[in-house]
Amino acid sequence: AKALLETKGFKVDKPIPKQNMGGQVSGTVADHPNNTAGTSYSKGSTIILYVWEDEMVAFPDDIIGMTFADAKAILEARGFVVGDPISADILNDYSYAIVEAHSGFDSGEKYAKGSEVKLTVAAPEPPEDPTDTPQLFFGF
Repeated sequence: AKALLETKGFKVDKPIPKQNMGGQVSGTVADHPNNTAGTSYSKGSTIILYVWEDEMVAFPDDIIGMTFADAKAILEARGFVVGDPISADILNDYSYAIVEAHSGFDSGEKYAKGSEVKLTVAAPEPPEDPTDTPQLFFGF
């Protein structure tokens, strides 16, 4: 669009990103503020284009070692979609499972909002057995 307008004698400012709400191809023209059908513009006029852009969100620093429930809450608050957890040793309740890995995202890097994250989880370590604690007895 920019090249076409420039060949017609118009100036084109830097495109303004417009949040892609789904369905539009990122990088394509969404609109322009002078969008009035039938309006003529003289050569040399400056045109501003709005371009669809996917909203980018940063992946959190470190979710490894968190409970599945906490990691899921953080990811969803940032706009990621959390898929079903991957686990071999947990059958029902994932909320207290511990996150061991995730599906290839780098901490601090930006990804498109709505990206799906798969979390690999494991059962939490069981609490220490109180019967294994040495007992102190005092003879009185």
